Amino acid sequence: MTADEFLAFCDTAPDNRRYELIRGEVAISPLPTRPQGVIAAQVSSGFSESARTVGYPAIGVGILLGRNPDTVRVPPVALFAGSCVFEELENGFSEELPLLVVLIDTDDATVSDYLSAGVPTVWVLNSSTRNLTEHGKPAPCAICYNAADFFRLPNQPPPSP
Repeated sequence: MTADEFLAFCDTAPDNRRYELIRGEVAISPLPTRPQGVIAAQVSSGFSESARTVGYPAIGVGILLGRNPDTVRVPPVALFAGSCVFEELENGFSEELPLLVVLIDTDDATVSDYLSAGVPTVWVLNSSTRNLTEHGKPAPCAICYNAADFFRLPNQPPPSP
């Protein structure tokens, strides 16, 4: 299946499942758990204003990683370079690779797909161990973060030292 055929499939899929296209084959991805959803929201909202000068975050956007066979992955959070106005965003999958992809509770093959396609930095957050592992190049210095903040609710105080 091509990315264009996959987009048409997603537009007409009869359920609310999350799909990805892996080397031309449709794969059903599990919906995020509640902790994973909180982590994705915290990461996106946690990007500092300085990170927003580098680019803009997007949640759950399909990213075209390869053709022949086509691969479309859907990371929980991605940080795209540059700036644009909302009206300039095109429908469909992004053919622009992000600066940074944030994955939650994922496997090495998924990380490899992003790095092989040319995404410079991949963060993997583990909801059980509450660790962040950075793959590829270090994140741009404008991206300031405290990984511990990704693993707590907005109204929850930071852990005691």
